[in-house]
Amino acid sequence: MSLMRSLVVWLVLPVAVMFLTTRAVEGVFDSGLTVWIIIIISFFPAYIIDQVIERARSPKLAALATTMGMQFDANSSWISFFPRTSKFACLEKSTIPFLNKCTGFKNIFVVNSEPAIFGCQYETGGGQYSTTVYRTVYRHKGEAVIDADKIREAGWKIEIGEGFTIYYQEKYRAAPDAIKEEYRQTQELHKSLRT
Repeated sequence: MSLMRSLVVWLVLPVAVMFLTTRAVEGVFDSGLTVWIIIIISFFPAYIIDQVIERARSPKLAALATTMGMQFDANSSWISFFPRTSKFACLEKSTIPFLNKCTGFKNIFVVNSEPAIFGCQYETGGGQYSTTVYRTVYRHKGEAVIDADKIREAGWKIEIGEGFTIYYQEKYRAAPDAIKEEYRQTQELHKSLRT
């Protein structure tokens, strides 16, 4: 979903704007400066659509957090290139390698003033080949005892921090409908790994 959305929003839409511009105004690409201006302007609708899609997800997650007995913090920024810093120090300054590579935390579900479920975003690749990856991360108090067989069976990536354990999967972030069930699965796995 992430790759398809990125391709449509950041590639197909700007190309469509440029195509429509050439049809509407003949000779528009005769000047190099005009080409660059149209290319830059064509990314504005792409950026706005990307933000609208992202912000449409937050109300669904807020409602879900309420049904799960949690508070919700969207932690969203309109300028996606400068993600807002989370107010949870346990996320921003962590000994867990996965959390350290995250450049932003969004859609944070909070239980007893501690993050329990959150979205993590990070970059892979470099330069023009970089891609933003979003993951849903489940955080539980207490350090799990890693049992390689149980972990392989469950299909979760598990990392242990100071007094807590995080669980995530190597897939695009979870859909709002799947979060409650995945949280339940990680709770059960966490209990089984702590006994």
